[in-house]
Parts: sequence; C-alpha cells; structure tokens
Amino acid sequence: MSRTAKSADAYFTKLAGLDSQSDEKPKAKSSSAKAAAAASESKQEFAAITISLPKDMIERLRMKVFMAKAQGEKVSISGVIREALEKELS
Repeated sequence: MSRTAKSADAYFTKLAGLDSQSDEKPKAKSSSAKAAAAASESKQEFAAITISLPKDMIERLRMKVFMAKAQGEKVSISGVIREALEKELS
C-alpha cells in the first residue's frame, strides 16, 4: 500500500473511532464482511489517487482490483492504472 493510501487509511480509521486506542476488540470477520472490507480498502486507495481520470474508467479499474483481491490475487492499484493508461494512449 502506498504511503498516501496508508495515511488515508489511518485517517479514516481514526475518524471512525477504530484506532488502536479504542476499547473495541476485533471481531472475527465473515466472508461477506471481508469482501466489504476489501471494497472499502479499494475505494480508499483509489480516493488517494490525485490524477484526473474519467469517472467510468475509475469505476472499471476499482472493480478490476476488487475482483482480483476477492480471488486472492495480489494487485497493485498503480499497476492497474498504468496498464489502463497505456491501453488508452496506444
């Protein structure tokens, strides 16, 4: 995860009151909860990207990363974006 994405993740975690100083204990996650967490993480990582891309392209890329992560693949968001931009420019 990039430094910006980690910062955004830490910010939203603290904002939600789920930082390490919280008294709440982590609960076991079901597969649907894990999928929701992966979707949330994916959205946060994409929100950290500051370049302007068409909204439909961003949504397609976000879904591509989400589906790959759901299948257990290791995916780099910057790699997915770079690949998409190369296709658009060629």
